[in-house]
Amino acid sequence: MAYRILKYAVLLQKYRTPLLITSCGGVFGANMFYHMFPDMTYRQLYQAWSKGEPVTMSEKLQDVFQQVLKDSRYQLT
Repeated sequence: MAYRILKYAVLLQKYRTPLLITSCGGVFGANMFYHMFPDMTYRQLYQAWSKGEPVTMSEKLQDVFQQVLKDSRYQLT
């Protein structure tokens, strides 16, 4: 068991720079995904609009929204 951990530690030290570059590139790519493909990530925001006009909320949804505002102590003027 200890041999296997030492083996991985040696590999990690030997390939430290490529692993660091790859991991940083992967994190950067994951963060940039939201900016490169906004239609996939912000689809729910786009669905609130129909043919360039805002879609009105149903009465039930408005009641739930008002209840959430009341519960969070915000008042809509």
